Amino acid sequence: MLTTECNLKCRYCYGEALEDVDADFPDFEIDYCLPKRISYDVDSLDRFCRQHPDCVLTFYGGEPLLCVDEAKQLMDQVEAKHFLIQTNGLLLDRLESRYVNRFHMILVSIDGDEALTDFYRGKGAFTKVIINCWNNCYGANKHLRTSKMASKQ
Repeated sequence: MLTTECNLKCRYCYGEALEDVDADFPDFEIDYCLPKRISYDVDSLDRFCRQHPDCVLTFYGGEPLLCVDEAKQLMDQVEAKHFLIQTNGLLLDRLESRYVNRFHMILVSIDGDEALTDFYRGKGAFTKVIINCWNNCYGANKHLRTSKMASKQ
């Protein structure tokens, strides 16, 4: 995890989810203080991955591509068997093809069709994600997966 921050304010995500937990467990105290950015000792992480030949380094968050420079640094300096990323796809255009090509798998989350995704994530989100996936992943012959959020709607 590189950051707990996100570039979206989805209707169902973190903030509203916390209200549900508070309502369901009124006598249960939860500390929601998480650091906005998480940093790693690159040498220690590299040593760990070199000792484990099947090491898979997965970037997730928040939105990991808000920390694109940190992700690239880790990819440049840590020897891992595979790199994966879980992203909302809106910032894939910030990642040069030489890094996109190094991902074993790119997991992109959407909420369903254009109307549903835009309802939850904001107008234009679906189109931007599809364009970014097409322009940045399709030609790279990447294992690209989408994950959908389940809802009652």
